Amino acid sequence: MNETNMIEKQIKELVKKINKWNYEYYQLSEPSVSDNKYDVELRKLEVLEANFPEFIQEDSPTKKVGGNIVKEFKEYQHKNLCFL
Repeated sequence: MNETNMIEKQIKELVKKINKWNYEYYQLSEPSVSDNKYDVELRKLEVLEANFPEFIQEDSPTKKVGGNIVKEFKEYQHKNLCFL
């Protein structure tokens, strides 16, 4: 396997791993890795994507803003409305 293929494979593996961790953390409220481990792996992905943008995945966690709302959150009615 040449270096280019190895880099593309590494990016795909990081995307898959981090997306799994995001699901565990945000949807299940059951993180399986420490914040530090998550941050280190996310930073690796960011650096690889910056250096090899041709391998950026559509489902990369670096491209997401927000996510699904956890159903356990209750609606809250504010006493006063806030207008900007």
